[in-house]
Amino acid sequence: MTPQPVALMRVDNSALLDIAGDVRDGLEFPHVAYTVSNDRQTITNLSTAQPETGIVTLYFASPSNPAGRIEIVEVNSQIDDQFYIAPSGSAAAYLVSDPLGLTSGLYVADVALGLSARISTMSSFTQRERFSAPDFSPDGRRLAVAMATGYDLDIFLYDLDQAQWFNMTNAGSYDWAPQWSPDGRFVAFLSDRETCPSWIPGEGGCVAGVDAPQTAGHIYLFDVTDGSVTKVSEDAVVEPPRWITPRQLSFAVTDPTDILSQERTLYLADVVSETVSPVRIRGTQGATIYSSEAYSPDGRYVLLQNSTGSANQVVLMTVAGDPIATTSDLNFPRFGMAASWDAAGTRIVIGGLAGQCPFGRVVVDVAATVAQQQFVYTASPLPPNPTSMCEPVFSGDGTWAALIGVSRPSATAPDGREDIFVVNNNGYDQRNMTGTLRGTFRLLGWVGG
Repeated sequence: MTPQPVALMRVDNSALLDIAGDVRDGLEFPHVAYTVSNDRQTITNLSTAQPETGIVTLYFASPSNPAGRIEIVEVNSQIDDQFYIAPSGSAAAYLVSDPLGLTSGLYVADVALGLSARISTMSSFTQRERFSAPDFSPDGRRLAVAMATGYDLDIFLYDLDQAQWFNMTNAGSYDWAPQWSPDGRFVAFLSDRETCPSWIPGEGGCVAGVDAPQTAGHIYLFDVTDGSVTKVSEDAVVEPPRWITPRQLSFAVTDPTDILSQERTLYLADVVSETVSPVRIRGTQGATIYSSEAYSPDGRYVLLQNSTGSANQVVLMTVAGDPIATTSDLNFPRFGMAASWDAAGTRIVIGGLAGQCPFGRVVVDVAATVAQQQFVYTASPLPPNPTSMCEPVFSGDGTWAALIGVSRPSATAPDGREDIFVVNNNGYDQRNMTGTLRGTFRLLGWVGG
């Protein structure tokens, strides 16, 4: 069988970045990372539409100085939603779709070096019929990317310092969804190697065009220190696993082929003891959908949506299954909640997801909630502005939370508008980070500090 065309691995189209030295040396305190697409610099008539500019700009901004935003990289691209940032802010990976097709590909902006370059001609993170986001190592110097080869899908590591690629899996199977552990020792990934050891003709595995590609895969660990690979999950999963601590890995099991499935179960894997434990409310029976899970930094607690039939509750519980507090007041749609813990595990900020934003600032006091065994909120769920909140996330030091807020309609924005806001860890001292900009904004999270 003829192998499919594959993306070239190269370093070209380099450009210097005009970034201040103090930013390149590392951000001393957390900054909000976001992109702005089609920012209009001048509008002479609010009733006259302006064409899209095609410009996407990545910014880092201090919560204490929203107007002092720092431009990291500006690109002319038809893709505006696929930027991935190293936790330290030392690098960013992104796709460029050039209308002429000359400079399209995967780029890395090395903030520490002050240089951007194309590292591959790959045009999409969706390959072999599955989407796989790249992931930076904790130090921001290695990027894990799933890339199609002639017959299979492998995970490659790109070393920013050496400007070199390394095939991490190289197994003939479909390997995707890489996730670095917080200590940089492991890369967790999904693989169909148990059902299809190889898609390469003549190797006795699956045959393209005859065997249907698997939509799910088992979880494996690649040990960066010695190159060993260990299987983690006995069940196949469709969602990428998520690291909670350097030794705890969370994953969910569901049936992607059953649109009426009433089951989504959670598990925690301990990569040191090599054990897997279910995360389930103690004493519950029957089919249950656990969704929107957010684990505490120490891996002891989890906040989630518990959906049984038409009922949908928000539950705070221990990972051993002991419920602490339950509420039906936060009536988010199923899979429509987003939550984030602060670094100390003392606050939880809760909002909507994917446009489902029925509440404003909702911050939970964890200590008071555990003591009283009921949710204790430290911020009003209905503040005057913005009227709703989506995708909140705490900064690394737990001082601030960033969120997408939908503002009330006004004379200049009759339909309202989405902006990026920051609030303190109690949900107050609100600041608009993008109020002076025009265009479309995407919150990427926090970097530095």
